[in-house]
Amino acid sequence: MSKKEFELVKTSDIADYLGKWVWDSLALEEAKLDIDALMEFLGKLCKCERTYIFEIDYVKRTFSNTYEWCAQGVDSQKELLQNEDLDTINVWIEAFANNESVVISNIDEIKESTPWIYAVLKPQGIHSLVAEPIYCREKLVGFLGIDNPEVFEFEEITNVLSRVALLFTYLLEHKKLEERVQYNKYHDQLTRSLNKNALDREFLNAASWNTLGIVSCDLSELKFTNEELGFTEGDVMICRCNELIKEIFVSYDTYRISGDRFVVICPNIKEAYFDDLVTQLEKAAAANDCCMLCGSVWSNEKPINPDALLDEAEKVLHKNKAIYFCQTDPKFGKTRNRRITSLESFLDSVNDSHASMLYRFIENNYFSFDLFFKSMEMGGNFPYFGDLQKNAWFISDNIKETWGFDKNIIHDFVHKWKRNIPHEEDAELYERSIAEVFRFKKEAYDLIYRVVDKNGEELWVRAFGYIRWDENKEIPLFFCGHIVKVNHDFDADSITNFKREKVAIRDIGSLLYDKRKAQCLCFRLSGFGEINELRGRDTGNNLLKDIGASLSREFENTAQFYRLDGLRFLTIIMDEEDGNVAEISKKIKNIISDLYVAYNIPIRYPCAVGILGEIKENVSPIELLTDVSSVLDIAKTKPETDTIYSVGTLTLHRAQKHMGLELSKDVVNGMNNFRVVVQPIVSSTTHKVVGGEVLLRWKYLNQEVSPMVFVPILEDNDLMPVVGKWVFEQAVKLCKRLNSYDPNFFLDFNVSYHQIKDETLLAYMGNIMSEYNITSSRLVMELTETHYNDDPIKLQKFINSCKTMGMKIVLDDFGAGYSSLEMLLKYPAHVVKLDRSLMKKMSDSSDSNIFISTIVSACHNFNKLVCVEGVETETELKMVTQAGCDTIQGFYFYKPMEVLDLYDLVIKDNS
Repeated sequence: MSKKEFELVKTSDIADYLGKWVWDSLALEEAKLDIDALMEFLGKLCKCERTYIFEIDYVKRTFSNTYEWCAQGVDSQKELLQNEDLDTINVWIEAFANNESVVISNIDEIKESTPWIYAVLKPQGIHSLVAEPIYCREKLVGFLGIDNPEVFEFEEITNVLSRVALLFTYLLEHKKLEERVQYNKYHDQLTRSLNKNALDREFLNAASWNTLGIVSCDLSELKFTNEELGFTEGDVMICRCNELIKEIFVSYDTYRISGDRFVVICPNIKEAYFDDLVTQLEKAAAANDCCMLCGSVWSNEKPINPDALLDEAEKVLHKNKAIYFCQTDPKFGKTRNRRITSLESFLDSVNDSHASMLYRFIENNYFSFDLFFKSMEMGGNFPYFGDLQKNAWFISDNIKETWGFDKNIIHDFVHKWKRNIPHEEDAELYERSIAEVFRFKKEAYDLIYRVVDKNGEELWVRAFGYIRWDENKEIPLFFCGHIVKVNHDFDADSITNFKREKVAIRDIGSLLYDKRKAQCLCFRLSGFGEINELRGRDTGNNLLKDIGASLSREFENTAQFYRLDGLRFLTIIMDEEDGNVAEISKKIKNIISDLYVAYNIPIRYPCAVGILGEIKENVSPIELLTDVSSVLDIAKTKPETDTIYSVGTLTLHRAQKHMGLELSKDVVNGMNNFRVVVQPIVSSTTHKVVGGEVLLRWKYLNQEVSPMVFVPILEDNDLMPVVGKWVFEQAVKLCKRLNSYDPNFFLDFNVSYHQIKDETLLAYMGNIMSEYNITSSRLVMELTETHYNDDPIKLQKFINSCKTMGMKIVLDDFGAGYSSLEMLLKYPAHVVKLDRSLMKKMSDSSDSNIFISTIVSACHNFNKLVCVEGVETETELKMVTQAGCDTIQGFYFYKPMEVLDLYDLVIKDNS
């Protein structure tokens, strides 16, 4: 377009020209004003190579290319320009804030003034551009730009762009509204999780799944919470459960399909891993009082039928709900069917002929209606209450009939009830608990113990209730509570015959009250996922039975065992000698190991043990069991040795566990807190920067976390393949841009054994290099020695494939292990990096200096270049130079630096 042609649509005519185009667009059959169409119109109007819109995300501090039009023969850049660092274009942001356009008539003019912008633009083939801000409600939301226009009258172009930008403001707002409608169609408004529509849509992909695990979750207490506490509290419960599910199933989608129902679908998941996640969810729900029930199912039967599997999971859930509502909550003594919730329903439990007796009792004794209703809300099968000053009590008919009392009004009921307690230790606990109520002026009472009914049948019960005191809290006035039966499963595990967790709480509380000394250790069993999957659950249960029987026989008089949940166990040792704990730990491991061998189950460490030592007086039973859980988590990672309890260890463990959850979330949600930095590598002769090593960094709570901490967590959670791919793309992008200044500049990137196991990595690397059109020889892959002998064939194949793609190979940490020379001969590395530990040896001994010089010479004889890491002093620099190394990396020259600082350094070195 000539200047004369362009003048036809500039200034006063531009509005009419645009208006006509808009009208013509809306007159089409679809009657739709499309952003892409307007981008094309603008590109052809200005005869440029590319038009584009970038939108700003102020939360992430990034900007991304969201819309683009390219002329024929021009490569798209949109996918390569996502989540760019907003600080890169600070000078543009300042110009936009002053209502100024950005005009670059010749890109070489900014090569030294803003090297980071130059490095981004140059690889795109840009030699000139114009960018105009896009505002929405007086806030800068992005910018509109064109590349390489044929028209060089930039004043006229900016006039065009400023007018078109106003139209784009409207279009972007309209587009976002459409996206919001679409988002709401597939997302729950309260939790932001996916909804039933999204679940139905996802089920359409079932043909590509090899396995499927489904979890159906029900918020069993939501209806009661809404009715009794209000819908706000109900919403809090929903959100809390939603977050809990997402924390456990961090790599899978969560769907809220109705008010109290969530579903998690896990395509292509292994059964053992799926079962472990479900167990974690159930334990987390119990620990966080979420009142959430689960039903789950897993299948590998082809073809996968997700609807049928969801129905199966629902059936399991309904069965679990039926069991749940038929039981009494052992923690709160709460009747879950809540049939007794008011004075009227309480009267229903009293014979009609005795109703007047109840009213007379209320009239003649102290009675608190608010405490009564508070107690009734907790539920219970056997309600009772009494005037504590008159020691007059009213018991329900079912208490009277079950325990053989002759009337409903009883004097001194607390003392008379004691006759139903058959065991001396329970009777003592009962008396102490009542004494503590008055001694410590408690407002609530709760105790579990054994009683016998009028027929002599022994059962566990929980007695609980509330106490009303006078205003000065000196005189007890009124008690109202319940007695509830606790089923047999509360007492003992049916497989191992060990006592259960709630009995452990009771027994530990008794020990603490009596101030008896005892030692505590815990252990967990390994391999049961594989045992159940390969040998069947009967084999697993039989092994558990034998373990329970063997341990009970061996420690009959010295230790008490409890099965906490799943495969976690607690041992209380009454012998007060500290030395016995380690000895008992050894015996437990030997017994369990022998039984695994007897069952022909080859597991190296079938049992992990944690030792908590003496039970402290100032620790409650619940706190002790919480510590047990943490110690067992630590022990699981170090089964070869006993894990010894310490406050510092547990505090660190819990902090790391929470950090691990946040790390996993960050990976799943787009790596928002990750970034790469680069440590420059210099020539040993000129000391000029010739390359760099890309290093990963992560922030948690706005604090830098050492890679020594977060990388192992990534590896343990199988997240390194995802993170490694992200790092590789950052390295490719950065190297391509730096080559704009120095075509020979190279970047090293690390590849771990965990990444090489990913079968998709090679194809991904090839695609990324093709997208960025990078010279592959500028990318250097660093291999560390760790684990590589585990699968040398896979490693050899991977290295050969990388060489075929044109990448160079570095053998990293050379000299740190025992296999360095073997690695040097076995794998075709171009560069050998001497480990920093050798740098220390060089400064300590002249013989070491000679030895390292020999290593450098040997590497050169094999046509390998040598880079020395860890050079920090001038003396060390002289040594490595004398040794004949080729490149140097260390703090003497540069520490790892941010990407923008690296651009400045490279342009300075190339000036």
